[in-house]
Amino acid sequence: MSTDRPDRTESPYTVPPGWFQIESDLATAGRIAGDDERLTETALLTINAKYGVTHRIDLQFVFNPWERVEATQEGFPDQSDSGTGSAGLRAKFNLFGNDDGGIAFALLPFATVPTRGDAILDFITWGMVAPLAIPIGDAAALTFMGGITSIDDEDWWGSVSGSFGTAIAGDFAGFVEFYLSRSSFDSDAIDDTTFDIGVTFAPGDNWQLDAGVYRGLATETEDWRVFLGASVRTPL
Repeated sequence: MSTDRPDRTESPYTVPPGWFQIESDLATAGRIAGDDERLTETALLTINAKYGVTHRIDLQFVFNPWERVEATQEGFPDQSDSGTGSAGLRAKFNLFGNDDGGIAFALLPFATVPTRGDAILDFITWGMVAPLAIPIGDAAALTFMGGITSIDDEDWWGSVSGSFGTAIAGDFAGFVEFYLSRSSFDSDAIDDTTFDIGVTFAPGDNWQLDAGVYRGLATETEDWRVFLGASVRTPL
């Protein structure tokens, strides 16, 4: 089983045809704080539900059923909002290397929309990423990804990332990752830059648990985000 989580770098491998796979952030929380303000976001049971259509294509539905955003700023009343988050569709097209155990490459277009009129999170995003996986022996791999995202048809963000995953001991594996997304090439452009680390536990071929943390490296990035997740697949 290959999953797009728990790192931010997507996998180029698709779900086998006729199989159904769910990947979920069971719980996640993040915070960004400035000199006199702080924004905290918590979400539960975010899902990415996938279905394998062919040997090289799967379709995906992403949905955040509950999230809470809290904003505090010195001199102003605290604000909070909770409810459903964004929903979206994705499709992964593996171009080569899906089943042969070698280098693999895919294209993954996506689009997400808000599900309620949240003043903080009310925006539409769409774009495409392209992940590339390079196996290293039988127990490790490097995965790279580049992509572009449009936010509200106004702001265009480019992103690059690299993730190294390896077996640790028994059914445990882990990853380290660097992720960079930038709103433009201008020197004062907004960055979303993180250093990420996590572990997975996969005692069977068709399910796994994971946990980890994303650590923000830029002023505009969340200071931290922690998560606990699970993935499972089954034939239909």
